[in-house]
Amino acid sequence: MAVNVEDDDVPLILTLEESRGHVSAPEEPPTENGGSYDLINDISSPAVGDCYPPRSYVRHNWEMNYQEAAIYLQEGENNDKFFTHPKDAKALAAYLFVHNHLFYLMELTTALLLLLLSLCEAPAVPMLRLGIYIHATLELLALAVVVFELSMKMRWLGFHTYIRHKRTMVKTCVLLLQFIEAIVVLVRQTSHVRITRALRCIFLVDCRYCGAVRRNLRQIFQSLPPFIDILLLLLFFMVIFAILGFYLFSPNKSDPVSKP
Repeated sequence: MAVNVEDDDVPLILTLEESRGHVSAPEEPPTENGGSYDLINDISSPAVGDCYPPRSYVRHNWEMNYQEAAIYLQEGENNDKFFTHPKDAKALAAYLFVHNHLFYLMELTTALLLLLLSLCEAPAVPMLRLGIYIHATLELLALAVVVFELSMKMRWLGFHTYIRHKRTMVKTCVLLLQFIEAIVVLVRQTSHVRITRALRCIFLVDCRYCGAVRRNLRQIFQSLPPFIDILLLLLFFMVIFAILGFYLFSPNKSDPVSKP
């Protein structure tokens, strides 16, 4: 299997079609790392009368070991926590679906569509303005695609891990808010002041191709506490010197300090 080192999207992971022809191994309870796949040394003893286990079974074990090792490598490269490791076959299928180019392009296209709808909503240029029914329907369709994306992520992560993922929960809350507002616009057939449209950029920042933007934003948010401390210290010195300047150089005649 050819491997491209520069491609960071599923570098070594086997697809389901490649392993469909092999004999499936019996499922085991999840390990402490979350995986339920066979380990390298976890090969069952041969049956009575057999010198060695079947070749297809051993090959399947090695392919599953390679696949799980590739998933761990990709999680480390993506700076993911190991508790997001797929725990069963359904989670593995959702993981493989979420980590492919088609899913990434779907995320990017949906986010760009939601941003471009701002050009067609009131107040907009008359040449680009669309009817309320048209742009509200397009917005609901784009939001439905986002719901599908989040449902696949929930199937991969599981409900408890999903609700503990902060960025995904922020995206979910924004999605619910956008859904409610789009339904209100569609029912009333009038466009009101929609301040929440400024939150649509969250869908673009959350996509795969904006990983560098997320890293920069994370660094900015992590640098805010010491930066705020410096600003508070600067504000303290400004207040102290302002008070001293007022009492030392004030031209107010009622001020006893300023009298000759």
